Amino acid sequence: MAKGDIVEINGFKYSRVEFEGYKYRAVITFIVYGEQRRFDLYTTNENKTSTFDEALRFIKKGHHIEMANWSSKEQDDRASELIQETLDFWDNKAKVKEQLEMDNKPTDDFYTHGSY
Repeated sequence: MAKGDIVEINGFKYSRVEFEGYKYRAVITFIVYGEQRRFDLYTTNENKTSTFDEALRFIKKGHHIEMANWSSKEQDDRASELIQETLDFWDNKAKVKEQLEMDNKPTDDFYTHGSY
């Protein structure tokens, strides 16, 4: 399966990239010539065992093949939202810190005129 292709097997769709209507994502890991590889397999099939069996069809060589993760689209969406919220939080925190540093930075005027 070329990246981007959608293959239909036994009424279920499989692809290495997200597609409209996918329900689950499997992360498949395996070793080829001592190097660990991985790919995401998006599917409409709710059965992770048969999804893993179908994934085996697309791996031409390798060993120690396993499904490292199985998640629903809803879980992926929630995880993505959480990651975005976390990034936004830290970005906002950095902006606030920068602003506080600017607000608390002594000005030349203070040192020139001093306080009497």
